[in-house]
Amino acid sequence: MNRKKYLGILAIITVACIIGGSLIHGIARQHRLAQYASEFQEARQEIKEEFADDLDEDIDDLDEEIREDLEEDLTDDQAEKAEDTLETHEDAAKDHSNETALEGTAGVAFTGMDLKLGPADLDIMTGTDFGVTYYVSDDKYIPTAEYKDGILYLKQDEKMLHGLDMKDFFTANKVQITVTVPQNTTLDGVKVDMGSGNLHLNGTGGLTAKAMDLDTGSGNVEIANLTTETLSLDTGSGEVEIASLTAQQIVVNHGSGDLNLENLSAKAIDIDSGSGECELENVVFDTLDINGGSGDISVEGIADMNTYLLDLDAGSGTIFINGQREGDEFNWNPTDGTTGRYIRIDGGSGDIKIGLDD
Repeated sequence: MNRKKYLGILAIITVACIIGGSLIHGIARQHRLAQYASEFQEARQEIKEEFADDLDEDIDDLDEEIREDLEEDLTDDQAEKAEDTLETHEDAAKDHSNETALEGTAGVAFTGMDLKLGPADLDIMTGTDFGVTYYVSDDKYIPTAEYKDGILYLKQDEKMLHGLDMKDFFTANKVQITVTVPQNTTLDGVKVDMGSGNLHLNGTGGLTAKAMDLDTGSGNVEIANLTTETLSLDTGSGEVEIASLTAQQIVVNHGSGDLNLENLSAKAIDIDSGSGECELENVVFDTLDINGGSGDISVEGIADMNTYLLDLDAGSGTIFINGQREGDEFNWNPTDGTTGRYIRIDGGSGDIKIGLDD
């Protein structure tokens, strides 16, 4: 084989190798590209699915926020309308002349009363004659009256005794009931059992009752200008104010809310208070027992502390006698108990303050 032919064959083989290598490389490259494309698609799908899940969660959270905002706006709107309606009813009921006389009660005398009410504001007051009047925003709350053995029995429909219906929650029903007795009246007893609502009992001009038994659920209580042998008050929640009252015995069992007794005179006062401030000011008594839960207890305006045995325990609070800090327990027995007068206070959490009359 001559040199020229040899070089030609070698050139052909070289070209063939180059072409073959290029083909093989191209096929391999295409395979790798296909593999890369497949892996890319899988990764892309995973990212897409993860993003979609996060997006769904974000959308769900946003939907929930929107729903809550709408519900809150709706509730606020309903509450605002209810408040406006209630104010309208209250304005109408404040003036007792707007009340309607309960059939069969005008001028009918009685020697005692037994009142059983559900949702209502109740006023017991002195006036020119005996009678019962009412103002209601719905006739279903009108009470019924019955007289037996000189006792006025007043009650609402049995269904109303369990409180407002849930369907009436936003209707702001107003129920005002007023029982009137002449001035300088003496009653054998006053018994009140009521659910939700405020109780006002005012004997301006003279009102005496041998016994008062008052039981309220939720609502404020105001008692003033009365004379009684025994006052028993059992309240659930609400502010309580008792002023200008003379009694032999006062017993108060109070759940939650501030309690204020002012300008009272009683031989024995017994108070059990759950939560809230308890304040006694210018109160004359022989014995005082207070069992407090949470809240400060103060007894101000004592005429002569030297006539009382003091047994005080403030629990987690501090005792102050005439402004002087005395720790969490204080005992004082200047008369060796010979007077029979004492102040016993057992506080849970809150300070105890005892002060003399200025």
